[in-house]
Amino acid sequence: MSKGQKFLKFLAICLAFFIIFAVLSGIFSCVSFFSYVFNSNSIYEVSNGKTITSPVYKLDVYVGEADLQIKEGESLFVETDCDNVEIVANKGVLTVSEVRRPLSVSLEGKQVVIHIPKDTRFESVNIETGAGKIDIGDIKTDELTLELG
Repeated sequence: MSKGQKFLKFLAICLAFFIIFAVLSGIFSCVSFFSYVFNSNSIYEVSNGKTITSPVYKLDVYVGEADLQIKEGESLFVETDCDNVEIVANKGVLTVSEVRRPLSVSLEGKQVVIHIPKDTRFESVNIETGAGKIDIGDIKTDELTLELG
């Protein structure tokens, strides 16, 4: 066998492995997609709105693609039109976070709105956003951390 034939044989073997990998990846993607579609009642919390009744001293917001708006309201209330935003108030910390699902649809155009009473003052506010727009009205805090994408 000449060097040229050995090289062609090597390329053919590499191509075969590439095709096998591509087919297996496609099968795995299809299985993942259909398991997500048929198992929509998973661990992710669906929340259109939540009134927070416990005292809150710290606000942590983590949203990637959804638009974030913080504005004045009658009570501490979080509303969203996203089905994968988790709202948790625990030990004085209100956490609003976007939970990314595998193969999820883009959240472009979706909103997370946090209503804060006029006289509310937080010890700290931590906001991390990605590609979405952000509109923060009047917010009072001792410490503000922003990470904007």
